[in-house]
Amino acid sequence: NAIEGDVSRETLMALSIHHATVPDPFNDLQLNTIAKHLIGFGMPQSSQKILEGGDNAITLVFANRITAGRKLSFNFSWPSCLVKNGKCTGKARLTIVSTPPLNYRYGSEFIRVNIDARLRQLQNNGSYKGRLDAVYAPESGRGGLYEKDQIEHAFKWSPIKVYEKKFLKGVGPSTDWRLDVEYLTRSGEEVPQSGIPFTAILTIFDPKGEEPVFNDMRQTLHSIGVQTV
Repeated sequence: NAIEGDVSRETLMALSIHHATVPDPFNDLQLNTIAKHLIGFGMPQSSQKILEGGDNAITLVFANRITAGRKLSFNFSWPSCLVKNGKCTGKARLTIVSTPPLNYRYGSEFIRVNIDARLRQLQNNGSYKGRLDAVYAPESGRGGLYEKDQIEHAFKWSPIKVYEKKFLKGVGPSTDWRLDVEYLTRSGEEVPQSGIPFTAILTIFDPKGEEPVFNDMRQTLHSIGVQTV
């Protein structure tokens, strides 16, 4: 794989964070609530490891700008090699890095726009259900519905967010998925006319390292007109 031309700072940061690894001592559940304050999202890997993945994984990079009244949506089918008995298995990791407008006159609310990414699966009633949890989130869920919990555990208002989930038993009922990038503004705030730059990175892989996820999904992407490199 290769990256050509100008690469935004959001993309460089996202690649580094997306592929970072947490040292084993910090994977202890007792350290879950403080690990992020000590090591952030982990230790970055070498550029070679970041750019050269195995056949058991595929990484999609979305670099764009959010503009007022719009969002990014990318529909795709889950890799067929990871579909078992009608349910989607494997693991997914989603990272988004953005550069929202800042205004320090508002104190702790100086980040004025929240850019978020969601990986959602189509349900029988036609709606899409989010399937990933924020890393470091409590096992009970994404940290609660209260604003302070969303800020503490789900990176709300943070310019950097990382989500992941391993589907051990598989999730259904559909193989139709969608990646959404959307925004929320503070009261009275507007998205700049030039838009807000972001990079979202999604990796889908087989934790066992057995299934040909890359070739499987590449063929599916080609069938809908997506060019891959």
